[in-house]
Amino acid sequence: MAVYSGKSGTVNFDTTPTVSVISWSLEMSVDEQDATAMTDAWASNLAGFQNWTANVEVRAASGGMEPTIADLGVVAKTLVLGSGSVTYTITAGAMVTAIGHSQDIDGTPTVTYTFRPSANVSPIEA
Repeated sequence: MAVYSGKSGTVNFDTTPTVSVISWSLEMSVDEQDATAMTDAWASNLAGFQNWTANVEVRAASGGMEPTIADLGVVAKTLVLGSGSVTYTITAGAMVTAIGHSQDIDGTPTVTYTFRPSANVSPIEA
């Protein structure tokens, strides 16, 4: 499993203005398929489908964005994680699968979105 993280980026939904990202993490993985024969002494696995999960934290009030349960299942138009030398871009394929509300240490309300692929789309490293 590969994990990348950073502190900048943007989220763009069709219905709201582009929102600046406070922090993010991106995990890439692959499904395992058991290929062990009954006569094998050790387990054997084959690589299956690739997958990814992105967790993105934004300020709750930025861009007038107040997420609700209706935002689950919504696909982001563009998700850009990072800036500078390493940036991951996901276009038309990042679906919101979880929303969390919290408050950072200075009392600013934040929202954490969990994105998963909604189509055969991978994060593109630029």
